[in-house]
Amino acid sequence: MNSEIFILDNDIYLINGLREIMKADFSISNKSILIRQVSLIELMNIDGRYKALKKHSIAIVPENRYETLSIFAGMEQIKMVPASVSIATMAALLHDVAISGSHSGWVNIRHQLCLTAKERRYCYMVFRGISNKKIARYFQCTEKNVSYLKRKIMSKWQCKNSLDFYKTVTYFYSDKDSLHGESGIA
Repeated sequence: MNSEIFILDNDIYLINGLREIMKADFSISNKSILIRQVSLIELMNIDGRYKALKKHSIAIVPENRYETLSIFAGMEQIKMVPASVSIATMAALLHDVAISGSHSGWVNIRHQLCLTAKERRYCYMVFRGISNKKIARYFQCTEKNVSYLKRKIMSKWQCKNSLDFYKTVTYFYSDKDSLHGESGIA
């Protein structure tokens, strides 16, 4: 089965740079690696398929969207890497994908930092100003479980108090990307 590298941007220089790195490294050049440009939705679907196949890969994302996507996209099998990563680091990542395709160490670290789908939904509902009582009804659980969910997210994000938590949620869901011609997260 071929290894794949995914790109969340239409950057021809990045694609050509990846190809040059693969040509320069003999251990990569004789392996079959496919470079694919995909949307975020396509990447999330691919991540689901990769989970069933127990396959791992990397996705190169634009620098201005890296932080938001790495936390909120919830990828398990695909590691997101900013496009500004050094050439040496990129070569090492390509080498790992070409040789083994297995990044189980990345996955374990990322599980500690990334939010689950339920946690992301909770954060979005908090951002929209929905009360914990209504959130509990939505999730069909008790308010105590919703409070536990919040504490779990706060622990992942290392928030000292609720104010830090609300600031972080507001930061990720605010219209901060309007400077880049985008509105919110993809």
